[in-house]
Amino acid sequence: MTVDYEEQLLLAKRGNATAFEVLIRHFERLIYSIAYRMMNNREDARDLAQEALIKVYRSMDKCEDINGFKNWVCRITTNVCIDEIRKRKNKQAVSIDAHGENEASILDARASDEKTPEEVVLDGERAAKIKAAINSLSETHRALIILREIKGLSYEEVADALDMNLGTVKSGIARARLRLRELLTSEQ
Repeated sequence: MTVDYEEQLLLAKRGNATAFEVLIRHFERLIYSIAYRMMNNREDARDLAQEALIKVYRSMDKCEDINGFKNWVCRITTNVCIDEIRKRKNKQAVSIDAHGENEASILDARASDEKTPEEVVLDGERAAKIKAAINSLSETHRALIILREIKGLSYEEVADALDMNLGTVKSGIARARLRLRELLTSEQ
């Protein structure tokens, strides 16, 4: 059975909760994934994904068509995360989950790839350095890198998701890549 998402959007805009649920079920992984990449913490990602869903629901009437729904949802999720990052800027917190997540990913990598323990540790260290470098970027650059490089959105989709000019997105991504390169080469 094929779902007519355009019809579901129209129903959701009229307040149909079931239609909204059908739409969100289709995008919930993307929403959580963006929140997780922005926040680097599962609990925060769940909370902020939930907050983003509430904002999406409350402003359904602003979404024009199903073709723009994905980018619109990405924009809302990214903005919710950026707002939270700005709130926390002066309150540095250490994630208790960070160590546990690295252990789990090391074990998963070992089981799936059959790499040597040394390779698994090196891959984990590389991933941690990249993650730390991305986290040290400004909120805007972080969002640009996550949406373009990690989520694979086109430049146009990123521009639409962040409500930015296409040229600004392209130059912002170039600057963010350069800054990442600088951060990663300075640590070697």
